[in-house]
Amino acid sequence: MVENMRKTCFEKIYTNDSPLPYFETLTPIDYGFAHNELLSMLNSYFKDNFRMDTKEIKFVELGSSYGNTTLAYRCSSDWDAVGETWKTPEKLTTSGRKLHVSAVDLSSKALQYGLAKGIFDSIFVYDVNSMALSCDIESSLTEAEILVFFHSSFYFTLPALKQIFSVFLRGRALKKMICYNWLCTFDSQRNLTPEVLFQNESNWSYIVKFCKHRDFTEEELPHYGGSKEAWTFIYIVTFYPID
Repeated sequence: MVENMRKTCFEKIYTNDSPLPYFETLTPIDYGFAHNELLSMLNSYFKDNFRMDTKEIKFVELGSSYGNTTLAYRCSSDWDAVGETWKTPEKLTTSGRKLHVSAVDLSSKALQYGLAKGIFDSIFVYDVNSMALSCDIESSLTEAEILVFFHSSFYFTLPALKQIFSVFLRGRALKKMICYNWLCTFDSQRNLTPEVLFQNESNWSYIVKFCKHRDFTEEELPHYGGSKEAWTFIYIVTFYPID
């Protein structure tokens, strides 16, 4: 994990039986802003690149938690719609999109909730930084066409991410996509641009959006010179097949 004493620790909201404390804690600091920006980018990207209504697309999501980001690409849910999903006890109904989501997270409670809710199709309780990929996770990464990690790159070491990328991009027989964001406000000592992360790969391109991540908490405000908002880069990187 990247250490930064100027970032509020939210670990306690990832281990509840329900995601409601997560939603109720983060909504007042406008955590939904970046979620909605991501949703807009994904809807446009999928329209031009992946037909999820005709062919099942396999996703792997790192740091998935309860499935907040998953609902953006699974059901095209904005932040308010995510909150409504958490408030209802019913299992998620089909969205018309054909996809299979393998969710990876440290929190067993969050993963079990998302699986029971119908947001995830398979789950892996796993520490990405452990560096020891199981055969099942390797298989999921190799077979997947889309890899997502949103609001979680801060917690992953570069060696761990590079191992994940190496497995995910192995072979390159299919067009693949990686969607992630770099929390530059809190992670300013590292360069997580695609030019750095994928400098050893070929035949790829990306789109990027620079936008607000969320408002600072009261604890964070004194450390940022009067600024009230943390900002982030959102990247969608496309890797084209290599013959």
